[in-house]
Amino acid sequence: MYKTRVTLLCMSRTQAPSRRIGAADIAVIAAFAALIIVLGGVTVPVGSAGVPIVLQNMGVAMAGMILGRRRGGLAVLLFLAVGFLGVPNMAGWTPALTAVAGPTVGYIVGYAVIGFVVGALCDLAPRRPAGVRLCLFYTSRWVLETGPTASSMTRRAEEHTPRPPSTNLAWFTAAGAVGVAISYFCGAVGLTLRTDVDFWSAFVSNGAFLPGDIAKTVVAALVSTAVLRAVPDLDRGRRPRSARTESREDATADTAPAV
Repeated sequence: MYKTRVTLLCMSRTQAPSRRIGAADIAVIAAFAALIIVLGGVTVPVGSAGVPIVLQNMGVAMAGMILGRRRGGLAVLLFLAVGFLGVPNMAGWTPALTAVAGPTVGYIVGYAVIGFVVGALCDLAPRRPAGVRLCLFYTSRWVLETGPTASSMTRRAEEHTPRPPSTNLAWFTAAGAVGVAISYFCGAVGLTLRTDVDFWSAFVSNGAFLPGDIAKTVVAALVSTAVLRAVPDLDRGRRPRSARTESREDATADTAPAV
């Protein structure tokens, strides 16, 4: 009996789900990095500071919303890395390496932060609407009161059923708004370092971009939720059954005849 439990414990440690990035993840990361580069072709100069209106910040937000913290952040880092190698990846088809010396350096740094922060916030989005959760709560209470057999069957069915991707539009929009705030903060710091403008004046100057950024945030949330509904495999926030849970069920099944 003791040896069986030790063996199952060792198996649970060796069979734990891997967090390594596979070939499919690398392909998705590269695809979103390319998408962000393509969005750099749309640029509209605004104001005297030399900071244009671009669609790349929408692509950065979408990478975090769809891919999550890890893969979305890596997609943005890959997008920036190829620019530092000389590839024209920024707005107006200029490499990120040359843009570092300009007034937009803060926004470039903000891209790297936004990819991870927006992805992390979207990873925390609720998986089911509030009405569905309330219905499941009362249903589970009824099942628990019915008997242990029904409760066990329901628990096993829920464990084997993959959780649907998070498609909470309001949550994604709020995460994108946080990304916009980070972009404004980092951009203001960059403008302060590269120009004679003080921080508060540089931060307020972002007001010219606010209506467009609100629209881009909403569009990014709409597109991201639609993509996750159409391709749920892109969502890696689902928690698969752990190997420890499986080992406990196997242990119960193996020891039941002996008892």
